[in-house]
Amino acid sequence: MTQTVKPTVGGSLNTWGTELNAYLLANRTAATVLEYGATGDGTTDDTTAIQDAIDDNEHDIIVFPIGTYIISSALSLTDNITLLLCKGATLYLADSSDDYMIKNDDTTSGNSGITICGEGIIDANKDNNTGHSAIYLIKCTNTRIYDVEIKNASIFGIDIRGS
Repeated sequence: MTQTVKPTVGGSLNTWGTELNAYLLANRTAATVLEYGATGDGTTDDTTAIQDAIDDNEHDIIVFPIGTYIISSALSLTDNITLLLCKGATLYLADSSDDYMIKNDDTTSGNSGITICGEGIIDANKDNNTGHSAIYLIKCTNTRIYDVEIKNASIFGIDIRGS
């Protein structure tokens, strides 16, 4: 088994990506949304490609590289999933979508192990949408949301509810 060194924040710019990839692949499985057909070009609706990456169940970390990923409906998260938005990545709600951006898929029993993180941005585009929070999670346990910037939500950036 190859031993990997856990990368540190602020590590060498020349090796950061290599170290991070080695760490992630040794400890968990990761895939980028680009592998599922997302473009991140700021004009294409990437909802289906991103949801396909989430639903694949072969990977527990879904990585968003630099780019602007347009979604037109809520991404539905399963158990034990991490959305990792890299610095320079933006998840952007399309005009007139009027939906949540991210929600859990089991609102009856709840989900476990959902993580949303990274140095990217979740932009709910409130000037062109009304009435919803950016992230809406019901009855979830072991949920972590950190380092990501959430902006322009119509109601709440994050709405987490219990039973």
